[in-house]
Amino acid sequence: MYNNIINPNDGKTVCIDSKIGKKILYNYLINMIGGGISKQKTINDVDIYYVNLEKDIDRKNKLENNLKLLNLTNIRRIPGIYGKNLKDNNYRKEISNLLEIESTKLTPEYFSKKSNFSCMTRKIEDILPKVGCYLAHLSALKSAYENKLDSLLLLEDDAIILPSILNNSEIFNHPSDADIVYFGGTFSHNKVDKDPLFNEKLNSKFIKIDPKYLTLFGVFGLYIPSFEKIKDMYNVYKSVFLDGTSNLSKKKWKDKTDNEWRSGNIRMMACLSDRMLTKYFQNFGNTYVLNPVVVYHDMDNKSNLSDSKKYRSQQKAMSFIYDSSQQEYIDNQ
Repeated sequence: MYNNIINPNDGKTVCIDSKIGKKILYNYLINMIGGGISKQKTINDVDIYYVNLEKDIDRKNKLENNLKLLNLTNIRRIPGIYGKNLKDNNYRKEISNLLEIESTKLTPEYFSKKSNFSCMTRKIEDILPKVGCYLAHLSALKSAYENKLDSLLLLEDDAIILPSILNNSEIFNHPSDADIVYFGGTFSHNKVDKDPLFNEKLNSKFIKIDPKYLTLFGVFGLYIPSFEKIKDMYNVYKSVFLDGTSNLSKKKWKDKTDNEWRSGNIRMMACLSDRMLTKYFQNFGNTYVLNPVVVYHDMDNKSNLSDSKKYRSQQKAMSFIYDSSQQEYIDNQ
């Protein structure tokens, strides 16, 4: 009996009992019998990563208990990165080795320059936690890319997965051009120029994000639907460490057939992790939000990036649509 099989994507030998091995055998069987088997994708077929700082034990336990209640076991914790610890040379070297980035590009002095990291504040003590969040998401994307995942649900550790995610293959019937599907998010919308298709979009399972009218924030429920899209996102996130000046010209990419911005060969400007998605993927790519969402955000949690009560109240007002029948489940988490 054979225990291994060749992966046609890279020519490497993999165990037939592994997740990749089983998938190769399944695809081989479908090809052999002419596609006679049809299997709808479910959340159990998706790898789930969540980002969590070592100090946030309660968040880790709460999220993992939530996932276990839903019998979701295909999960992996991505260790958070303490931005303020980048002041320490040994910690900086550790992160440099993890991300394969020059340690000279991980110093507080490097990130204090707006051309290297853009955010509303220039106080380094406020910048570094945001840098840590960015680097942790880069770490998650690097892991997904290196493991050749064919899809990824990326969560924050204060996300609440709603039961409606189970046995729900419809959430994976997204438009084929999707770079990202937000399974949860907060939003802002243009209150002056309203989307003429607003009512029609509210009846859609997947609402196309048009930054002219609607912007999505948050990375607490981010679904990346294919290995190619994971690769694109990883390319954009790591491109900020290329040498040279940042390329911010929107004119160059108004034509969406020009995909050079996602190649990893052009240096983008680093900013808050979710703003990287609004700045690039929502503007130049194709992004959607699931309607109703299946990942909810615990707005009462203290943010590791901001403890502003005004910010949290604004976030609460901007929570995206979810099925109100699941309110009791949310309240009990």
